[in-house]
Amino acid sequence: MLFLDDQSSLIQASVFVHRLNTFRDVLREGAMYELSGFDVTRSNNHFKICNSVAAIRFNESTKIVEVPDVTNPILTEMFRFRNVEQLMSLINTNVVLPEIIGEVCAIKTTYNDNTQATQRVVVNI
Repeated sequence: MLFLDDQSSLIQASVFVHRLNTFRDVLREGAMYELSGFDVTRSNNHFKICNSVAAIRFNESTKIVEVPDVTNPILTEMFRFRNVEQLMSLINTNVVLPEIIGEVCAIKTTYNDNTQATQRVVVNI
């Protein structure tokens, strides 16, 4: 996971596989949370997805509470698309990998017969 705070600082977070079910339904993209009771470790250079030297690791004491009324909303980031060749060129370079890796499954457009123009593009990732 990649967390972003209200100061736009990024930090990588991870959950051990045997604790996935504990946290699977707790986190929701775009929501703001207060975290407590987690471990702080050094970032793993082999799977580094941000420049932070520290990483958060959830443990059995981790508590997550959603903050319902956010006074400082986090701004939405822009997407950056790379093709497979660009991603492959980053392997074993010790360069930070992109934040999210996905595959474009389909691209659909909405065509307006009256204006003879495309109005909306929908990308399934």
